[in-house]
Amino acid sequence: YDPENLKNIEIVATGYEVEDVLVVKANAVFEQKDESYVYLLEDDKLMQRHVIVGGTDGEYTWILQGLSEGDVVSIQ
Repeated sequence: YDPENLKNIEIVATGYEVEDVLVVKANAVFEQKDESYVYLLEDDKLMQRHVIVGGTDGEYTWILQGLSEGDVVSIQ
């Protein structure tokens, strides 16, 4: 677990402001059947978790729904 992989940030994009989103390394998020997922560590097991992605800068991906602060995700 690397705390640098989860950050709270404030971003401004296309004329509107987004606050309090979680950010993970972009390679922690994968797509399957037009849905976005991460692997979340729960009870010492990796579980697939559906997330709603707000955007990415190529290095980090903004997670709008599906994760909570403190969740531990796997980096592929």
